[in-house]
Amino acid sequence: MWDAIEDTPEEAARMRALSKSKMEAEAVANKSEESGNPTTEVTLWLDVEVVDKFKAFGDDWQTRINEVLRAHA
Repeated sequence: MWDAIEDTPEEAARMRALSKSKMEAEAVANKSEESGNPTTEVTLWLDVEVVDKFKAFGDDWQTRINEVLRAHA
């Protein structure tokens, strides 16, 4: 029955974004397994200014945040 219901353009876009983010998370997890450092996905609230500063230096901002946290752990 659910197959007969068509998604609105907004719902379809949301599902594509969720699929893309899941694929990206799986790619990161696979990379971490290869490097010997297992990772896990979390939700973390950070100050906007902190995230903006890390993002300003490139797309690998999440990796760099992880490196800073690892160094201070």
